[in-house]
Order: sequence, then structure tokens, then C-alpha cells
Amino acid sequence: MQNKNAYVSQKEVPFPQGGVLISKTDTKGVISYCNDAFVEISGYTREELIGKNHNIVRHPDMPPQAFKWLWDTLKQERPWRGMVKNRCKNGDHYWVRATVAPVIENGQVIGYVSVRRAPTRAQITEAEAIYRGMNQGGGEAVSRYERFKVKNWSLKAKLQAAIQIPLLIILTLAQLYLTGGMEEEARLQAQAKGAQIATQIIDNANMLMVTGQIGEAENRRLLMEKVTSSGNVKSAVILRAPQLVEQYGTGLPEQKIKDDVQRGVLQSGQTQVSFGNDQDGSPILRIVTPYLASKNFHGTDCTLCHAGPENWVTGASDITIDLKADFDRIHAMELKVLAGQIALQLFLFFFIGYCVDRFIHRPLSQVDREFRNIMEGNLDTELDISIQDEMGTLLCEIQTMQTYLRTMVDEIVTPVAKMREHVRDVDDKVSLVAGNAVSEQEKIQSIAATMEQFSQSIA
Repeated sequence: MQNKNAYVSQKEVPFPQGGVLISKTDTKGVISYCNDAFVEISGYTREELIGKNHNIVRHPDMPPQAFKWLWDTLKQERPWRGMVKNRCKNGDHYWVRATVAPVIENGQVIGYVSVRRAPTRAQITEAEAIYRGMNQGGGEAVSRYERFKVKNWSLKAKLQAAIQIPLLIILTLAQLYLTGGMEEEARLQAQAKGAQIATQIIDNANMLMVTGQIGEAENRRLLMEKVTSSGNVKSAVILRAPQLVEQYGTGLPEQKIKDDVQRGVLQSGQTQVSFGNDQDGSPILRIVTPYLASKNFHGTDCTLCHAGPENWVTGASDITIDLKADFDRIHAMELKVLAGQIALQLFLFFFIGYCVDRFIHRPLSQVDREFRNIMEGNLDTELDISIQDEMGTLLCEIQTMQTYLRTMVDEIVTPVAKMREHVRDVDDKVSLVAGNAVSEQEKIQSIAATMEQFSQSIA
């Protein structure tokens, strides 16, 4: 447990220059080994440290959150590194940059080893501020959202995101561009069709005028019904300008001006095109085209018929074209492209996952197993060194390192074995000498006893 009441002098002991503090504990944190440098700076004797929990050197200023972070990391069988403020036996303290790693044997964690090095002054200052804030505000050493950071994603997730997200953005933008272009093309075609229908209307009206049939309302109605019967034309009407109404009357009810758009076209003589939706929400195009009096319109002098100057606005056509069929076709194609995108993204998701598992995870699992074997002292395993890519190079380097280590161990073990043999020989000789000494001692004692008997017999 952390001793909040432990005496502290707030006097910092300098870390031994060039030194390294090492200690080992079991899984409960009980110290099983510590080197001389650790013993010396702690102020305790080795006997006082061995068998005691490691929190014997814990300083009260260290926040519990820091040690929770340490133990949470070690439970994942991952090494931990951080700043630690330790307390000496006399209340002084020293800062260390500690690296704590699990000790694994036969696949099981049997303890932990901590290697501490000297921190920089900047690291100490930063740690003091952070730990002070934790003690005062109760913050966490590591954010709960730490695992969501990109650096903590799996390699597979990083590759999938790096490839699929830009591809998704590019394809989506391309789809929007193509769809927008097709919709614009549909509008332009509808606009051209509206201009063509407007010309057709005035041509047919001129024919009726030349033949003298324009005055009959039924003929004008039939003309508009013929126009609206063509594909996608939702409605079409001919408007009379106020000057024409004064000359020939209001005409059919639908020929009266109904809104500001019609009124504006008749006043300005400029075509007005607008896109929108009807009451059902279907896309439509509305084109209001003015008709100007001409001295030679297909051989007819309109200025004489309408008793007005040239380029005088005599009327206009108001045509509405239904774009629903064209837009439905575009949207259907858009859905097909979207389905293709989804299929492509799913394919890439599983394909990238397969490639990562096959060409990265499997070799890395060999690396992981080999490092575990090295930690456990097993230096006789074989890696797949036939692979010639980057992962294969890594495997070759590890196999080479393992070979070097095996050689070094053999170079150490062989002299030790010879030394043990010599020790046994010396021990045997010592035992022989000791045996001879005992035998000689017995002989001397026997001679002494004989001499004593001889002396008594003479006396």
C-alpha cells in the first residue's frame, strides 16, 4: 500500500552517473533481486529489500493513477515506461526513468523486471507537473480514448483506412461530379427542347394566321394540345402581351398573364429559364420564351399584322418540361455505381485483411514467438529464412541474432563446464588429502598409544 504518512524530506538524491538500477519481483510485486546500485541509493540493506513488496520505496507524491497505468499495461504482457519518484529510507527521493517488463517462462508471466535509468531535468519537471495535477484533480494517467488514436490501431486497420478512405473520397467525388454533369446535361437538353417547342408553337401559330384560322379558339386549343402531347411536356400555353390584348382581346383563359415571371418576360423580352419541383416533388424545367415582331418571319411581316414596331413583344410561350424520367434514370445509375462502390470497399476490406494476415501477421507471429523463446532461454528454434521480402529480412536478422546468442552462451557455458570439472578434480584431491590426513592422524594416535603403553611397562 502507498504510505501517505511516510516521512519525506523533499531532498532529491542525484541519480548515480552512468548507473542503472535493476530489480526483479514476483507477480505480486515482492522483490526477489536487486542490484548493488539500487540497494545503495535506496538506503536500505539488501536483507531489508529482499522479500518485501516493492512499494517499500514508493514515494507519497506518486499518484495511484500512475501505478494503475503500470499494472494495466503489464497485465497485457506489454512493457511499461514512465517517470517514477522513489523514496529513500531516510525520506529523501530520487527520480528514475523506469522500464518495467514481464518475465515469461513457458508462456506464463512469473514476475517482472524493472530497469531504471537517469531522467533529464526536463522530464522530471514535466512529471512533477503532471503528477501534481493528478493528485489535485484526480485525472487519469492515460485517456480513456487512448486506444482510439490512430497510432494504437492495428496494422490491418491502419492499412485499410489509409487505402479505403482516400479511395472512398475520390470515388464519391467522382460519382458526384459525373452525376452532376449528367443532371446538367439533362437540363441543357430539356432547355434546348423547350426552345424547340417554343419555335414550333410560333411556327404553327403563324401558319394558322396565314391560313386565317388563328381567330378560332378551338384551333388554338388544338395547337397547344398537339404540343403538350409530345414526350415529357407537362404543360404549354401562349401568352398575349397587353398591347395584343388591346387589339384582339384576352383570348383563351390560359392565355392570361398569371405570375411575375410571365409579366417580366413580356416586359423585358428576355427568355426566362428556371428549374424546380412540381407539387409532387418531381423535377421540372420551366422556360418562358418571348415572341418578337419581325418584318420577315417566314415571309410574313408581323409588324403589319400587329400594328407595332419591329422587335415589339407580341406574346410569349410558357412551357413546363417534366425531368422526372431523366433524373430517375440518372439516380438509378447512381445507385448502381454506389452498389459497385460498396462491393469494391467490401472486397478491399477483406482482401487487405487477408494480405496483412498472410504476409505480415504470420511472419510477425514468428518474430513474437522467437522473442519469447529468447526471453525463456530457448535458442534452438528455427525461423523461415526463405522469405526474401522485408519481413523475410527481419526474420533473417533475428535468426542471425539467435545464432550469435547461442554462440555466446556456448562460449560462456564451455569454460564454466571446464571450471566445474576442475573444481570436481580439486574437490576429489582435497577429499583424498583429507582422507590421508585422517589416516595419518589415526596412525599417529596409534603410535602415541603404543608409546604410552611402552612407557608404562618400563615404569
